[in-house]
Amino acid sequence: MPLEFIQANIQHGKAQSAFLCKRIIESAKGVFPMPGLCTRDLAVIKLAIGKGNTKREVAICSAYFPRNTESPPRELSDLIRYCEGIGLPLLVGCDSNSHHTMWGDKEVKLRGRMLLEFLTLSDMQIPNRGSVPTYFTPERQAVIDLTLCSTELLSQVVSW
Repeated sequence: MPLEFIQANIQHGKAQSAFLCKRIIESAKGVFPMPGLCTRDLAVIKLAIGKGNTKREVAICSAYFPRNTESPPRELSDLIRYCEGIGLPLLVGCDSNSHHTMWGDKEVKLRGRMLLEFLTLSDMQIPNRGSVPTYFTPERQAVIDLTLCSTELLSQVVSW
């Protein structure tokens, strides 16, 4: 059975985020919050997927990269290293505030170069496809919302 995820940016809506998290945890079986890894800008759960002998655990993370921090933020790089260290596949949906043509943006900026350099040294992949903007203002459009995943999960991220 495939897993379906929708990435929505409600980072600035604390009440909406809290309500959504509460509903997901109440309604989902096999969902385990990982509070020791969560921060103001990072929410992490462990999800048991599959059935019987094929059951396994996957970490799912929602991340926001504030513009005035390094890219990726230290807490996300720590999470990636933690998951790699224990062999836990990781899927991340993030508002990266980082620009690079590698994920479909029209320009390359320092934060995008920093993020791409970090990812090439890790087991994380960028399954984003196309160049449909994910950020809009009257003045500009950009592709800054990314999906990141462990190499093990790459073939399972479809219809991005």
